[in-house]
Order: sequence, then C-alpha cells, then structure tokens
Amino acid sequence: MKGFEIAIVLVIVFFSVILHEIAHGFVALLFGDRTAKDANRLTLNPIPHIDLVGTIIFPALLAFMGVPIFGWAKPVPVDASNLQPRRIGHLCVSLAGVATNFLIAIAAALIFRLAALPPGGIGTEVLLLAVFVNLMLGIFNLMPVPPLDGSQLWMMWMPEKFVYWVQQRMMLWFLLIFLILPRLPIGNLIRAAFFLLTGRAVG
Repeated sequence: MKGFEIAIVLVIVFFSVILHEIAHGFVALLFGDRTAKDANRLTLNPIPHIDLVGTIIFPALLAFMGVPIFGWAKPVPVDASNLQPRRIGHLCVSLAGVATNFLIAIAAALIFRLAALPPGGIGTEVLLLAVFVNLMLGIFNLMPVPPLDGSQLWMMWMPEKFVYWVQQRMMLWFLLIFLILPRLPIGNLIRAAFFLLTGRAVG
C-alpha cells in the first residue's frame, strides 16, 4: 500500500470508528438513555471520542506493519437500565455502530457507481477505500466475542454476574480475537461484499 493510500485509510478509520460510537449513543438517546448526550459524546468534534491507543497508535502500527488497518474510538457510555423497552433498546444500541459502518460503505459505493469518476483518481481511491474499511469494521464487529458488538447479541440475555465476569477479563477476549481471527473467513466475506457493492474485486 502506497504512502498516500495509508494516509487515506488512517483518516477513514479515524472518522468511521468515531461515527460508529456516536451511533451507539444516538440510538441510546432514542430509547431514553441520556448518558452519552450528558457526557457530550454525541458531538461530531472528534476530540472527545479519541482513544489514544485504538484511534491513533494501533491503526498507525498496523499501517507500519503493512497489514489490514482497523481501530476503535473511546466507547460511548450507555446505561442499559435507562433503555425503554430495555431488551429491544439494548439490541438496537448494540447494532447501531455496525449498521452505521455498513451504511457508510453503501453510501460510498453508490457515489462511486453514480459519479463515474476517472479510474485511479484520488476520488475513486477514497470511495473504494471507504467501502472496504467500513465493510471490514462492520463485519469484524459482528464477531460474537467481547467486547465486540456481536457479543451483545447473546450477553444481553446472560445474568448480570456472568456479564460482570466477562467484563473483568477483556484482555483475555482481545487475545482470543487475535487467535481465532486468522482462522475465520472474514476476509472472504469482506471481498464478497466489496464486489457486490462496487462491482470490483479487492486489489
């Protein structure tokens, strides 16, 4: 990946993970939880959302290593006890970030198809990278492993003591993610979705 492509990907990851987190807080507000709003986390100002490791250091390190780049923003605070109805609200909040990434990917793909930009131009590169990055973030976050959003689809049904036990062992789950990730067909899913949206194979 060329230097300017790395820079574009880092910028796309930066704003995509921030919009992912804002979506969690915005949907929580729709279901009655003002925690994120009161903490000033529904703002488009990126500064309150920046996680030094997940938003800056980790994506830059992956870029330096020449491997697929992803990251995360500072999690938006949500108090599930304020959600009404609670289980439906929890489900919608959990899926809001992933849905946002998929919507960004779809929007970028539509612009790419309709704008008829010249092949190889910067605009074309930005749109295609936006599709790829957001598909990667969305599909990756659907993994049912804490703390990823997909885990909430089953954790919301678990007893509070079990959820607390899981939350106290986040480093173990991060290790598990990196152990099982190479063995999962996530790359194939991303490539298939990319081709479906853009009509192009991943270069």
